[in-house]
Amino acid sequence: MLPGVESHRPYESRDLELGAALRSWADRQPADSDCTVDGPLDAPGMDPTWRVEIRGPAGEAILNLFYGPVVDVTAVRRTDLFVGGAEDLTPAELVAMVDDLRQATQDGAMPAWLRRMPYDGPAH
Repeated sequence: MLPGVESHRPYESRDLELGAALRSWADRQPADSDCTVDGPLDAPGMDPTWRVEIRGPAGEAILNLFYGPVVDVTAVRRTDLFVGGAEDLTPAELVAMVDDLRQATQDGAMPAWLRRMPYDGPAH
């Protein structure tokens, strides 16, 4: 076995646990919702292992889950860009994050854990 390979196994089991929580969340969404969950993804290097995309009338959000677990979020509402993330979270905390994002894309309040960034709109 290669040095360091053993150390990735706990991350893989956490990744599967969090991925199962994401799949369960997606299964509970209304049939007409524009939410997709992709994973587990082949994640060489710095690529995400799971990806959630949520679109609504007020904006869109992308959540990427990386080994660790590390979560990176980008959300756009009209002309505002928001970013955020978390590390070493539980399945319940991850589900709360995607619930927050789903509500925000439906014109709810942006979650306090996201911060607004300067944004000039899409590149032309």
